[in-house]
Amino acid sequence: MRRGLLVLVCAAFFVPGARGLALANPPARASLVLRVSPPVAMAPAKVTVFAELQGGSENDPEYYCPALEWEWDDGSVSERKQDCEPFEAGKTKITRRFIGQHEYKQGGYYEVTLRLKRGDKVLLSGTVNVQITGDAVTDGAARALVVLHSLDRSDTRP
Repeated sequence: MRRGLLVLVCAAFFVPGARGLALANPPARASLVLRVSPPVAMAPAKVTVFAELQGGSENDPEYYCPALEWEWDDGSVSERKQDCEPFEAGKTKITRRFIGQHEYKQGGYYEVTLRLKRGDKVLLSGTVNVQITGDAVTDGAARALVVLHSLDRSDTRP
């Protein structure tokens, strides 16, 4: 009885019909991982968000040529639809890295979301947080005072 159990357990880890013995190891499920640079900045601040599609197959037609929707959490949304060649199984590779940039004018905590879409359907999404401190200085004289003050502080040494 033990011998039959051992064979059953081992059989579950091998691909049937493969030449020789091959482990059944399907690609990891796809996910979208985001990181932001800088993660903390002073307003007005331009941030860059790097997104990477991890896992999944290199030539999965589901993730080939998706539309990108960046939601910046300050009321603005950026969309980009790609113009791509038709998908060819076994030849076409999916894009795994995406970059978005945005300028924040007000201080706050923001959750940036990237959605990979096909039509209205969301294929994958990922989020990252960014902190913007202060508010944008709109008065030129106030901006000049801030710059002069910081220069004065750097010139004085104990």
